[in-house]
Amino acid sequence: MTAKVFSGSREPVRCASCSALLFKSEPGALAGVVEIKCRRCSALNVLRPSSPNPIAGRATQTRNEPVGLRFPGSP
Repeated sequence: MTAKVFSGSREPVRCASCSALLFKSEPGALAGVVEIKCRRCSALNVLRPSSPNPIAGRATQTRNEPVGLRFPGSP
């Protein structure tokens, strides 16, 4: 039996509180927001992709809502 060899480098993703290894991923593998709870310290880590999601951008454009006025009373 042979092990699969992955091409490219995988980056370690670590807990923000205790630096425990959460997982390894290829650059750009995240397509949306991921929440993962650390097995060691129970901290909730929220990970977001480095580039914006093009699908989410379309959803905000179709609402016909001005960008700066999302909350009542905001300038």
